Amino acid sequence: MIEKISLLCGALEPGANGVGDYALRLAEVFTAQGLAVQLIALSDPFVEAEGRSDGVQTARGKRLEIVRLSRALSLTRRLGLLEQALNRFTPDTVSLQYVLTSFHPKGLPWRFNAELARRLAPYRLHIMLHETWFGLDLNASLTQRLYGMIQKQMLFHFLRQTRPELLTLSNPYYQELLRAGGFASRRLPAFSNISPVGKGDDRGLATRLRGLGIEQPESYLRCGFFGGIFPNTPGAALLTRAGELAARANKPALILSAGRSGAGPGLFKTWARDFPELTFVELGALPDPQVKSYLRNLDYGLTGYPHYLLGKSSQIAAILAMGCPLLVGWQGREMAEPPLPEPGMELILRADRPLASWPNRWQEALPRGRCSVATAEEVAAAMIALLDQTDRPRHAPSVTRR
Repeated sequence: MIEKISLLCGALEPGANGVGDYALRLAEVFTAQGLAVQLIALSDPFVEAEGRSDGVQTARGKRLEIVRLSRALSLTRRLGLLEQALNRFTPDTVSLQYVLTSFHPKGLPWRFNAELARRLAPYRLHIMLHETWFGLDLNASLTQRLYGMIQKQMLFHFLRQTRPELLTLSNPYYQELLRAGGFASRRLPAFSNISPVGKGDDRGLATRLRGLGIEQPESYLRCGFFGGIFPNTPGAALLTRAGELAARANKPALILSAGRSGAGPGLFKTWARDFPELTFVELGALPDPQVKSYLRNLDYGLTGYPHYLLGKSSQIAAILAMGCPLLVGWQGREMAEPPLPEPGMELILRADRPLASWPNRWQEALPRGRCSVATAEEVAAAMIALLDQTDRPRHAPSVTRR
């Protein structure tokens, strides 16, 4: 049985990094279940490199130790501190929450991978691949595809070096990619970082909307993005369907965004010009209670993710966890449809298809208000169950376990 686990990721600034928030939530669940947890950020840009902390932030509680290593420290210094922290904590398992761009700005962490593999060798290792490589979209640029070819070989080399006892991914497409490379994996779905239960802050959200010129949001059909909006988001499909749905409801359409929106500001300006009949409002970053109210009060969620990658996003999981249907603007890649929808996928509506082609009485089939995606507690339990099935570490750690 696992009693002590070290979770490794890139950065741990709350609300600023999706994988960091994922790791923080897992740590919270594990500690509530009685495990001792060590949480280490390996390349944190939000930690000062100089001063009293010397590029290291630490916090230790009864069951949780947090170590944040500044990205500005040298690689040798950072991974040396990692080695010391692991030796001190002596985890039963190390869980690496891996994203290429967390460890190198262009997603090419050659040296980092090699040094990290050497330091993780003594431990039973779990790797959760939150992303694979660039250039997978059908409309990816030549540059993205070239980067992707390099990243693919680099990732496969890293997996052969580390030989993780457990490799997990969030969606079937990533599993197919790794299977083609000779790697077996299991699935751990993304979970919502916003709990569907508990109080929100309707008043605070209403005040924010009033400040942006929306006095009566309930008079609109409200469609909203949550989190990053990508440059290649299929706005035409999403906004056309939103306008049609609003017309059916005999309401004007309000298009909202909340959170770090990436390319959103520029796209909202372009879309407002191309769709003058729609109203566009950017809310920006919101505190969690207002996020909860925002998601609860949406009529439809919107996403730039393609259909085949929906399982990787905690923001999409948050929309679905609220029982809110989600408009998806493009397939991305044609994949075999499963015989039954995955949990939560019955809320997916294909905005890349005209309303006339949607199933008859589709509105009555939507399970509104039902949380049908995995919770953090369920994902944590599945992860521990999978780890308990794996072998013990290949080598003894460099210090004696207590």
